[in-house]
Amino acid sequence: MSLPIQAQHYLELFNLSADAFFHEFDFQPDRIQFFKKFREKSFLETAQWPDFQALRLNLHTFQSLRLAGANALGNPNHSIEHYRSEFIQLLYGEASLATRFDHFQKSVDYFGDATISEILQWCFPDQLISMNDRTIKTIEYLGVSIKYPRGSSKGKRFEVFTESIKPLIQAYLEIVGQRTSTTAYVEFDSFCYWLTMNINNLPLPPKLPSLPPGRRFWLLGAGANGTEWENFLNDKVAAIGWPELGDLRQYDTKEKIREKHIEVYGGETNQRNNALACWQFAHDIKEGDIIVAKKGLYHYLGWGIVTKEYLFDEQASEAYPNRIGVDWKKQGLFSHDPKFQLSMKALTDITRYTDYIQKVMLLLAIELDGSGEVKAKEPHIHDRTYTLSQAFADAHLSEDEFERLIALLERKKQLILQGAPGTGKSYLAKILQRYLTDGIKDQAEVVQFHPSYAYEDFVEGYRPVEGGGATLMSGIFKLFCEKALISQRANDGKKYVLLIDEINRGNLAKIFGELLFLLEYRNERIKLTYRPEEDFHIPENVYLIGTMNTADRSLSLVDYALRRRFSFITLRTDYLLVAQLQVTGFSAEKLAENLKKINLQLATTPSLGESFAIGHSYFVSPRLPSPLTPELLEDIWEFDLQPLLEEYYMDDSAKLSELKSLFFNQL
Repeated sequence: MSLPIQAQHYLELFNLSADAFFHEFDFQPDRIQFFKKFREKSFLETAQWPDFQALRLNLHTFQSLRLAGANALGNPNHSIEHYRSEFIQLLYGEASLATRFDHFQKSVDYFGDATISEILQWCFPDQLISMNDRTIKTIEYLGVSIKYPRGSSKGKRFEVFTESIKPLIQAYLEIVGQRTSTTAYVEFDSFCYWLTMNINNLPLPPKLPSLPPGRRFWLLGAGANGTEWENFLNDKVAAIGWPELGDLRQYDTKEKIREKHIEVYGGETNQRNNALACWQFAHDIKEGDIIVAKKGLYHYLGWGIVTKEYLFDEQASEAYPNRIGVDWKKQGLFSHDPKFQLSMKALTDITRYTDYIQKVMLLLAIELDGSGEVKAKEPHIHDRTYTLSQAFADAHLSEDEFERLIALLERKKQLILQGAPGTGKSYLAKILQRYLTDGIKDQAEVVQFHPSYAYEDFVEGYRPVEGGGATLMSGIFKLFCEKALISQRANDGKKYVLLIDEINRGNLAKIFGELLFLLEYRNERIKLTYRPEEDFHIPENVYLIGTMNTADRSLSLVDYALRRRFSFITLRTDYLLVAQLQVTGFSAEKLAENLKKINLQLATTPSLGESFAIGHSYFVSPRLPSPLTPELLEDIWEFDLQPLLEEYYMDDSAKLSELKSLFFNQL
């Protein structure tokens, strides 16, 4: 079964919440232990009436429908031998599951189909799941339609339901992964509870695009591992190789192309796939068809619309003279589902695989306009509430300077603002984050690194749980990436920005681990340390902004591997900003002049340097009243600047007195 887009959407949303949900969710371990004992054949053979009555306390159906529980187990409706034999037959009989189910319902009074399926779930929690209103509704939400045989019994419907749920259990394991010490079926049942309780508050799954009528879809390799892609784009063509075959239209049958293949290229294969590719490329691809270019087995490179049918171009690339004209609409590197390989054939007609095509259209942003014509879907961009003019004004930068920072972020995706204390690193980082996300809180996160911060906090790791033991939980960055990935697949144009304050206070190699590779290669996938069965990548719409205090001598230098993956912007003291302060009782221009002289002394001190300058933020802050008064300036010196300078010039009181005199000179 191809996984519906709705199922993938809701499972990915649950993946973001699973750790927190399971941390709070009560699996009722007493119930698990009860059924572990109850299902034993030796127990059932000697069970007494109170043992069966205990089912009332351990089944949701009897707890919510107390009258049904009282009718079924208040007083015996059958002999104790009858109960024993019927439960043994239900759990261990040789007949089919459907037959055993129906027989039990007919033979034991007041046990409905939901109750029987719940008993089976808890007795076999690694094989079955209860069929109730909640699980049935969840299956509908996930876009799965179960076809029951006409006139089928309750038992047969449960048997079909059980088989139909297996691909969803497998998808749950692949997308969410088992998070507890129970079973995948028990966890999926809990997911059903989560989804039905939260469905009205969750974002809707992306709508699958309509298929263009009368168009064929073709999957085409762009040379060996995509080596011809740039030529395709530049020449506005798609091409296949085998130049020694000459003009492919000289052959009037596929068989003649195959024979020529064998003659020219030899090999041990019968060349049928290659002959078919040549025939289809020359005869079947028509103007208006859609070409999807691929690279290797796991990536798409882009898509386009055929503008000219087959041409053998002797003046073109010697290796790729067989060509068709293509108007390439979108290019990039788009990851195919890593669980499935793309076709290895040079050319594949994928038109009849409608579910697959719809997912490709969604991934590559292919859609139809009102007249049914194919076009590239533009990302949805909502009207900004935080404009460019507001942003560069708040940042105290020119429009060109601010746009240059944004362009740098768009290109590199990772940026570190470094500088001396008080140069506005965190302030500017927050403005950049606000501008990129337009102030939408769900798209922004802030984390501060420190010496104890680890991979387990940032990516994923084991956390203690109540009652003992530990469970594997995703860290802030992994959750952030998973949230961004859902947005990227919806092509909604949203950007997700993680601000890492004091990035160099942590051991970066340990915190990022294998993710250092992904910072540079966004479209690649790697295995995570704690989940080697899971492929992970950093989506293109995730941005990282770090701040780094260059004056903190307790910090080690950022290693070159990380430096290569980030762009660095050095912020310096803005004396013009200080000179333009609203002040009373002294001259702002003189304050700026004095500050510049102090920083010059710091810069020329051998043990210090420019990285230890005093920044403008000590005087320019939203928390400071305006205008700035002499009394407030005294406080800034005594409680902010003097302690900092004492750290710089230990046991040198004469130097501190000199700097104080310089700071207050003619103020």
